[in-house]
Amino acid sequence: MERKNTFRRIVAIVLIFAFALSATACFGKSAVPTKEEALEQCLNSDPNSKKHYKYGRADILEVWGDPDIGDEDSDILVWKCRKNKFLIVEFNPDRRYKISRMYASYTQELTTLLRNKGSIYVSPRGAVKTDYTRCIRMEESWFDEDDLGKLDLGSVIEIEFDGGFMETFPEQISQPYSIKITGKVPDSEQRELYEEAWYVQERFASDQRVVADIYIDEKPELKAAAFYGICFDDLANHAYIQALYGYDYYYSQTAGILGSPVYVGFENVSRPSLAFWYFEENLRGVPERNIMMLHFNEEDQQYYVMDEAVLDTDMNTITASIEEGGVYVLVDAYQWLRAMGKDASDYKYDFDPTAFDSDWERECNTGSIMDLADKKWALANAPDFRVSTREELASAVYYINAFSDTRTYYSITLENDIDLTGYDWAPCGWYGKSGDCPFIGTIDGQGHTINGMHIDGGYFDAGFLGWGYEIVMKDITFTNAFVAGSGCVGIAGGEIYGTHIWENVHVQGEVVGGETDYGSIIGREGGTSFRSCTFDVIANGKPFNYYSYKKMIDAETPVTETFTLTLNSDYTITRDDHPGFRNLAWHVEHNGVQILERLTDDETTLDTDLQWYDGSTGTFRIYLVAYIDDYYIRVSNIIEYSK
Repeated sequence: MERKNTFRRIVAIVLIFAFALSATACFGKSAVPTKEEALEQCLNSDPNSKKHYKYGRADILEVWGDPDIGDEDSDILVWKCRKNKFLIVEFNPDRRYKISRMYASYTQELTTLLRNKGSIYVSPRGAVKTDYTRCIRMEESWFDEDDLGKLDLGSVIEIEFDGGFMETFPEQISQPYSIKITGKVPDSEQRELYEEAWYVQERFASDQRVVADIYIDEKPELKAAAFYGICFDDLANHAYIQALYGYDYYYSQTAGILGSPVYVGFENVSRPSLAFWYFEENLRGVPERNIMMLHFNEEDQQYYVMDEAVLDTDMNTITASIEEGGVYVLVDAYQWLRAMGKDASDYKYDFDPTAFDSDWERECNTGSIMDLADKKWALANAPDFRVSTREELASAVYYINAFSDTRTYYSITLENDIDLTGYDWAPCGWYGKSGDCPFIGTIDGQGHTINGMHIDGGYFDAGFLGWGYEIVMKDITFTNAFVAGSGCVGIAGGEIYGTHIWENVHVQGEVVGGETDYGSIIGREGGTSFRSCTFDVIANGKPFNYYSYKKMIDAETPVTETFTLTLNSDYTITRDDHPGFRNLAWHVEHNGVQILERLTDDETTLDTDLQWYDGSTGTFRIYLVAYIDDYYIRVSNIIEYSK
């Protein structure tokens, strides 16, 4: 009996499992809905939401038959379910037999309101209510030429599009599947339609503007800039304009710049334009007719003249239609064209630059320089100054700081000893918000001395020369000097670059600087060679026993010769390769003077023409350097040879 009960329990369990399996077989696979059922499901939910279905392409085609649009190989199939309603089934291209989305499509009648610059503004038929909130923007490119010619107020358009167009007005609809012009609204609807069109025109199809205040004390030529455009929303949501002066040094140093450059960005805006307001009284002698607008092209890194810009001297504005965002700037056409090597004769004018405060005077502490300087003498003697007095030396400093650019070569030659005791001096050569005004050229002391130079104006780049490059200094002595600054501080030079020789330069005094880049003769330098130079300097309270901070780093930093250089029989030099070094460069000296520092990139051989261009005979010293902890450090053995 017990055996029979056990057998019955086993049979029952087997039957239960069998029933469960059959039920799973019957109900586990989702039944394919009819087209109408699927349409209702999509219409009663968000039509753009992702819906992944267990059934796939073969199931759909078997139940629904051939689609109205597409075939069995298409990623998107469309079936018409009822009047003006379509069902769209989308397949993932990577999983072509899996349904990834199913949504409804609509066909709806829209009524044309107005056309403006490539856009057509319409509203749903029968929804006229003098309100922009049901206005839709379409693109002229969606219509063929014949249909475009028929479009005016009241034209009725039948459009089929996907479910993305619901109650999200005002918006651009997604790309329509088809567009058909079916006629015009009856006369009885025209008045209301006209009122709605007028309302939309007034609200969105007229220019709006976004204004930026761009006035700054250092460059006061400009007051403001404004971006104008048309969009279907508050323009401030689609466009912005930002002053760059003081934030982006590159654009602020544009030759002949007037005021601040601006950056403009925009999207989904038609008829964009840009206007600048200027102060005529702050143009510093630049004729209004010389105001030129430039656009900086990021792709080819060049400025282009906005030839169609319109100057209004009554309103003190210049305005131009623009096609793209980016950097825009106003310049004096005469100064900018000359700097670019172009013909500037049409913009030439009589200009006395000494009649106005320079950018240097506006931006920097000028010490006693402007009390001593004779502007007329400076203008008459530039660019080669022969100075005998402190007043003439101050005049040279004034001129170079006020009018220097990156193309002019200057010289200062001392005819006498000069005593600056009791005066607050200022560095010669500087850069800042207003631009790049370096000293480039020669200082020849002819054996004379400058005594008592005192510089303590909070400068970055502090010294007799502040900021400059490609400089030769010779036969000059500084005594009883005091130079303080926030960084790059030395008695003869603050921040100096270029592979030149400084010879017979002698300095004595005190230097007060930042944590780094202070020195006796130069604070920060790259490539300067010193010959027959001496120093007796206290730097930050301690004797400083090097020509510059870099020379101290070179002498005191332990060297790891990671790379191995080999001198070949033809005097070429080869190196091995090691990853992970920043700005790896060849360092070449000829007769004790650095003549080259050249990035190696993938260059594993240094040819002789790069070693001998300063002379094919003499003593040569060559090694590799890399940028480590803010300085170039030797990272290889040294090759030395004479020939």
